[in-house]
Amino acid sequence: MKNIRNVHFLGRKKYDELPAYYQAIDVFIIPFMLTDHIKYCNPTRLYEYLSNGKPVVSADFSSAREIPGNLIKIARTKEEWIKLIEQSLKEDRPELIGQRKQLACQNTWEHRVEQMSELIKKYR
Repeated sequence: MKNIRNVHFLGRKKYDELPAYYQAIDVFIIPFMLTDHIKYCNPTRLYEYLSNGKPVVSADFSSAREIPGNLIKIARTKEEWIKLIEQSLKEDRPELIGQRKQLACQNTWEHRVEQMSELIKKYR
């Protein structure tokens, strides 16, 4: 791995340790490589990040595009990543924090199970 002055690789962390790390993050990033699998995935980390209320800058994949543009920013080039992260640091307003958290609450596992149950009932 490259020796990058402002990047620290902390290794694997237990799930219950993550909230402590999340508190120190200013902008979450989802820098996926756009494989066929990623293009059509709906990663739980997206909603996990939004549940913290902090800005999210993501690679361009279908689930990210479903999130309103004021709650997530989508970067397609190196220049866009830099610009959108810098922009996100300046735009973190209380109403956006609340909207991100609210959207995450609508995408819990419980909510997903309810949606699937309704679909199963509908097509039985």
